Amino acid sequence: MDELKAFRAIRGAGIIGLILTAIIIMGFFIIPGINQLEGLVVLFIIFSLTYGTFAKSRVCSSLLLGCYLVYVFNIVNYALMFGMKTHIYIIFLLFFVAGYFLIQGVRGTFIYHTLNKEKTVV
Repeated sequence: MDELKAFRAIRGAGIIGLILTAIIIMGFFIIPGINQLEGLVVLFIIFSLTYGTFAKSRVCSSLLLGCYLVYVFNIVNYALMFGMKTHIYIIFLLFFVAGYFLIQGVRGTFIYHTLNKEKTVV
């Protein structure tokens, strides 16, 4: 992966992070009985990690991927608990698509820093 592909992968992960932030905001209005304080904390964490991913931080992109996996697990648990089994297929489709871009974003940040390290050494 060269530097241009790394930039594109990082940008893709950042866009997925913004989409995830928008989904969390919509969840405030759609899902009844959600704890508002907990939702705002999760929203702040996801948005901060997305900003860090755009800033090419390896830690933020890795944590964004981890938070995304936990968030999807909670959504699947919620859907199964309330009998929304038809929505599971859509959730898994979105899980694989967004997960792919987030994994590529993690790869992109690590490769970006590797390439920059080589530039400064030479």
